[in-house]
Parts: sequence; C-alpha cells; structure tokens
Amino acid sequence: MGKPKEGGVSATWDANEVLIYCELCVKEVELGNRPTTHFNKVGWNNLVANFQARTGRQYDRGQMKNKWDMLKKEWKLWKDLKGKETGLGWNTSRRTIDASDEWWDERLKIVPAAKKFRYTGISPELEEKLDMMFSEVAATGESSNQSYSIAEVVKELNKHEDIIGDNFLYDFATVFMLQKTNREMFLCLDEDKRVWWLKNRYRCMSQQLGP
Repeated sequence: MGKPKEGGVSATWDANEVLIYCELCVKEVELGNRPTTHFNKVGWNNLVANFQARTGRQYDRGQMKNKWDMLKKEWKLWKDLKGKETGLGWNTSRRTIDASDEWWDERLKIVPAAKKFRYTGISPELEEKLDMMFSEVAATGESSNQSYSIAEVVKELNKHEDIIGDNFLYDFATVFMLQKTNREMFLCLDEDKRVWWLKNRYRCMSQQLGP
C-alpha cells in the first residue's frame, strides 16, 4: 500500500494493477524516458495518464514514484535471495521458489530480510518486467556502465534489410539511438529480436505523436 495522498486517497495495488504498472514502466524505459534512476517529466506524465486510462485509478506522480522505489527495493531483495544460482524453479502452488527446506534455511541465514518470500515470492512474469525496469541502474545508480557508440549501433542497423529498406524506420532509428539507454537495449537483445523491438518502439512513438 502506498502513502496517502494529502487531501486524497491512499494508493492501493492489487496484483493485476502491479503488472499493469510495470508494463507501463517498461514501455517508458524503452521509449528512453528513464535517463537515470527515475523517469523524466515526460515519463512520469505518461505513466500517470496511461495508468489511469488502464485502471481508472488517478494516482499522482508522488504515488507512482513511491511504487517504483518500493518495487526496486523488493526486486533487489529477491535478487539477493536467489544469489548467483541459475535454474531455480517456480512452485505454482506455493507461489515462490521451488527449493528444499535446506536451501531456504541456508539462504535466509545470508539474507534474513527475504524471509517473507518463502511463502509468497515474485513471479517469473513480474520478475521479467522488474529486470527491464531496474537492471541497468542497479549497480551504479546510473544507466548501465556498458557503453556502445553510435558507430557500433549504425553498423548493426545497416546489417538489417528490414531497417535500411524502410526510410522512415531508419530515420527514426538514427535519432532514437542517440539515447544511450536505447543503444544499450538494442545491442543487448538477441539478434533475432532487435528488428522486432525497434519496429515496436517506432510504432509506439508514432501512436503517441498521432497523425
């Protein structure tokens, strides 16, 4: 539950609304509206308006930021609990990591604050969205320290006929890739996903700008 808005209602969140919130946050990240650890003014305004349109809930920027900060804290704790282990399963009935009591006992000695996750964890669907929201800024408090040059991105763009054959898409890409986080996302994706992702960002931008 969020902090009460002065003179208004408190922000309450059910599981579906959290997923919607995260979907909208991921969209703003992909649009380049999170230049550092939080959204810029455009990103927050979009988030407030789009969340209201999807849910009917009229939360302000402060309430949205509170939710962002809380989710980031939960995500970091969840990652600390899992550590560097890979291949951990998901127990659908318990709704948490599918692991033995011994594993839980050992991990909670290291990360005792994660005790609550033993009975209700972060689902794979939500974790995927949280990864996209927070992974790039978790280590340094800034955008990822992995840096790709404009020349590297242009070289990659020129490999794809679907991009260079569409003048509007190519022009969009050359401007879109001026944003460091957009370059990072593009080149970190698997090669077979890059064109799809860029076309999707182009379509979203076009819809936002209108005719």
